[in-house]
Amino acid sequence: MPQFRAKARAVDLLGKGQISDLPTAISELWKNGYDAYGDVLEAYIYLSGYENIKKPLFILQDDAKGMSRKDILEKWIVLGTDSKTRNEIDIKGEDTLWKEPRIKMGEKGIGRLSVAYLGSPMLMLTKKRN
Repeated sequence: MPQFRAKARAVDLLGKGQISDLPTAISELWKNGYDAYGDVLEAYIYLSGYENIKKPLFILQDDAKGMSRKDILEKWIVLGTDSKTRNEIDIKGEDTLWKEPRIKMGEKGIGRLSVAYLGSPMLMLTKKRN
């Protein structure tokens, strides 16, 4: 059966269409970090001229559970995943970093589209715990 396909440009267009402004883009990504059981969610901006930086640099980081290569390829980079809409309840354990289950903050899978709004290029560094 034929399947829909999209180029990276479509994600860029969708991100810029779904995200209205910078605070929304950042908050959507912070929601993703919170949903991944992060407690420390930080944003930094370094402007041109600071310590030899030639172009503005925006860094968003958290201490959440991280993603494996499989998570990135099968969940994060795939638009329209339904993992948050299936109403599955997390169970306290390794996947929740031994924290009590949280009510999910992110919705509609638009957090990943925020990256397109924030700019290009993007470098993601992630490591799944253990």
